[in-house]
Amino acid sequence: MDTGIEVIDAQPVIDPASMTDDQILALTQSIRIKAIRHLTGKATQTGGLPGDIEDRDALKHHLDGLEKVALSRKKIAVDQQTNAGMAAAAGMIAGVLRQTSQYYGTPVSNQNVVPPTLGDEIPDPDLVPGETEVDTPQLEYNSFVASVKAA
Repeated sequence: MDTGIEVIDAQPVIDPASMTDDQILALTQSIRIKAIRHLTGKATQTGGLPGDIEDRDALKHHLDGLEKVALSRKKIAVDQQTNAGMAAAAGMIAGVLRQTSQYYGTPVSNQNVVPPTLGDEIPDPDLVPGETEVDTPQLEYNSFVASVKAA
C-alpha cells in the first residue's frame, strides 16, 4: 500500500570546523565501531572473522585504530596522575622551604653597609709578567721545571 510518504535516510551533516576535537574523536570512533560490527556480522560462519582478505584487512585496520586511541587515552590518564603527583610534591617542598626560611632566613637590614676596604698599610702585590693578561701563553713542562730549578 502506497501512503505517498517518501522515506529518507537522513544523515547528519558533519562539519569538522564546528566540532571540537573530542566530538571528532567520538564520531570517528563510533564509525569505526559500526564498521567493525558490520565486518564481524557478515562472518558468522567463520567465527566472527570475515572470509574475504580485503574485509580482514579492513577489520584489522579499524581494530588497530581503536586500540591506538584506547592506549593514548590510558597514557594521557597516567600523565595526568604523574603531573598531579609532581604538583603535590612541589607544593610540599615549597611549604617546607617557607617554614625553614622563617628560622634560617637572612635578616633584613635597612642600613647601608659599606664593604670593607684595605688600608694603605698593605703593600701592592708583586705581579708576575703576564699574570693580569687575559690570554696567557701556554706553559710547557720542561721550561717550568727549568725555571723552578734555576730559582
